[in-house]
Amino acid sequence: MPLQPKWQLRAMFALHLAVGNAIFYVINSLFLGPLVVFIDKPVPEGRQIAADMSFTAQAGNVVMIIYMLYPNRGIPPLSATMLAITGVAIASAVALATGWQVVADNRSLVLWVTAAIAGSLGCFGNVMSWAWAARRGNAMMSALSAGMGAGALVPSIISLVMNPGSSHQVFSVATFYWIATAMMVVALLAVLVLDYSGIFPELPDPDIDDKFENTDISSLDDCHVDPVTANTPLLASHETSHSVNTALVSTPPAASRLRLGLYMTVICLCASLIFGWQPGLVPYLMPNGHPLVVFQIAGQVADVVGRLVAPWSWLKGKELYAASLQTLLFLVMSVLAAVCDQSSNSYQAGMTALNAIFALSYGITSTLIMMSAAQFVHALYSSSKPPPPDAESRVVQTMGAALSFGSGVGGLGCYFLVQEWLAKVDGG
Repeated sequence: MPLQPKWQLRAMFALHLAVGNAIFYVINSLFLGPLVVFIDKPVPEGRQIAADMSFTAQAGNVVMIIYMLYPNRGIPPLSATMLAITGVAIASAVALATGWQVVADNRSLVLWVTAAIAGSLGCFGNVMSWAWAARRGNAMMSALSAGMGAGALVPSIISLVMNPGSSHQVFSVATFYWIATAMMVVALLAVLVLDYSGIFPELPDPDIDDKFENTDISSLDDCHVDPVTANTPLLASHETSHSVNTALVSTPPAASRLRLGLYMTVICLCASLIFGWQPGLVPYLMPNGHPLVVFQIAGQVADVVGRLVAPWSWLKGKELYAASLQTLLFLVMSVLAAVCDQSSNSYQAGMTALNAIFALSYGITSTLIMMSAAQFVHALYSSSKPPPPDAESRVVQTMGAALSFGSGVGGLGCYFLVQEWLAKVDGG
């Protein structure tokens, strides 16, 4: 039986982290340190630029909806798709590094266009990347999820070092995006190594997820992969996982379909809050400058932590509790921003703490829901015959589409709120 040493597992985990980082890095960065510079410069739109970019970032949802509704849609080659995604991320970062200040017709042209491209990249990547990572098991899906969180955490930390908007700004927005370009190149190389080097197996050891659960990556024992019986945890084989299949088939299909609908609704709502509403409202929740950067960093750190701890056994089944907490905290933060003195230190500290818990809740919710796809494969397809080969990819894609759709709905709502109300408050 071939040996899969722990260095290989660690390397796979790290490479999936790098790829996940690229999917949302560029779009997230537009709402972090550079946003402070955009507002201070100021760009023609002023504080409204956040809502404007959040609005144009939803362009990819149109393409995603068309793709998901196409009746005979196939699953594109996932390896080639991930190469394309990381390639577009590189191009977007270069465009921002070289032309973020370009204005046409009193609009920040490059910011608007790259927000649309980067938003489309995140939307399509969200649909495809989960299925791509699922080929190597739930542990690698957790790594991908953590990487997506890092796609906001890393630019947040770089923003803190950058010290934007101050008289002692360390480096420019152009340098910020050249650093981003380098990270996107790393992600592209990670896809090449994972999928084209032949070093890493596509089908994981069925026990890999158990070895990851409740343990640190550095403490993993050596694992073995049997090339005949190994299969992805998202779709266990009928021959090797009879007990798992029995449990899945015993679940009433109607109830499972109802639960799938509930999960899609929940992840749609949660994504609309953190990816749609909050990015456009951030300039209205915290004062510009250092407080805003710290507010964002706290949230991104918590998001990554939530994604990493989600596979722990004591959190399983808690996704709806986490989603409820996230929704409540968003409402609380919105009310506090409207009635409190935002210049006070106590307000800024309290809002930063609330944002951290808000993001932690989302990280847990989204990862647990995306990792639950296995139970729905057998609920959506007849138990009398094996599901189609791409069944798990389709379930994961559907969940990813719900997440992206929620982001789009939130972004549109935020845009019209800012345009119709908050912008008038600024003007008044």
